[in-house]
Order: sequence, then C-alpha cells, then structure tokens
Amino acid sequence: MGRYLLDDKTKAMNVKYQSEKKGAVSKADKVAMLREQMLAKKNKK
Repeated sequence: MGRYLLDDKTKAMNVKYQSEKKGAVSKADKVAMLREQMLAKKNKK
C-alpha cells in the first residue's frame, strides 16, 4: 500500500513537472488527474 501511494506521488510530481514544461495542462492530463483523485477517494473508503 505504501509503495502504491509513493508511485502515485511520483506520478503526480512527474505530471506537474510536465505541465510546467508545457506551460499548460492538457485536457487529457486534467481528466487523468481527476480520475486518479476519484480512485483515491474510493480506495480510502
């Protein structure tokens, strides 16, 4: 479980870095981040 959270954090940092590099977050990235947040909420319950 801890490893899963660490992977998520790393992925989030990578997405943030990529979005800063591009200068804007693409629609696909926004959808992916929202989906990850929804899954995270489901897993916590």
